Amino acid sequence: MIYYENERANPVNGIYHQRNRNLGVSRHLHDSFEWIYVYEGTMEITVDDKTFAVGEGQGILIFPNQIHSARSLTKTKTYLCIFQNSLVGEFSRTAKVTTAQNPVFDVPNPSLIDRLERADGSRYLLKSCLYEMIDLFERTHEGYIPRKNKPIEHVGKILTFIAKHYAEPITMQDAAKEIGYDYHYLSNLLQKSLRTTFRTLLNEYRISHARNLLLTGEGTISSVAVECGYDSLCSFNRNFKEITGTTPTEYREREKNKKNAKGNLRSFARN
Repeated sequence: MIYYENERANPVNGIYHQRNRNLGVSRHLHDSFEWIYVYEGTMEITVDDKTFAVGEGQGILIFPNQIHSARSLTKTKTYLCIFQNSLVGEFSRTAKVTTAQNPVFDVPNPSLIDRLERADGSRYLLKSCLYEMIDLFERTHEGYIPRKNKPIEHVGKILTFIAKHYAEPITMQDAAKEIGYDYHYLSNLLQKSLRTTFRTLLNEYRISHARNLLLTGEGTISSVAVECGYDSLCSFNRNFKEITGTTPTEYREREKNKKNAKGNLRSFARN
């Protein structure tokens, strides 16, 4: 599954901070920069079609509208920062037309992160810290290459359209009409950039939402199907099994059993 990040990528003051243990993020993109720094352990981070190992004391800088994902190869402690282009206006012009051959770079002194977090709310201090990070990046990275995926911005618009209207009976033609681009152009763009179709993206989004509802709600399978945009329980069950490998009923029961087992284990440990 791939999704377009809206919430964290568009904070009120232009920047979002998050510290994590064992970070894991599925494929997504957004119109902002993202910096991940590894305090402990090793991360595997995929940017567009390249995969990088990021170890202790290293960071990786992801440019706007690059498709990326991350997973922890070991136990990790990380810092994640998403910041808008306007905070690094000069550098953002470079990022529009190029990408980094290798976006991984060394960060000798992580106190920069502490200063960056404390600067939140002061635009000029934020800019100063971010440009300091970019200076470290430019000192050690292997150079820029021309950007090939400028139309990926339109992919983000398609994903946003799906996120807004997934519960409705939508088609690629509906997305093209709202976005204002030719249907065939957008369809070919999905095939070339993501090797997928609008229908596949829509079903992946719907089933992802369904999994969350099955875990957090008490609604029937039929009500979950309707809430996720399916007018046929048969098609919902079929798509759910194709994507997850199990039926909605089996999935709910399995996850419920896992949750109960964890609760019993914690109770046993306390006793």
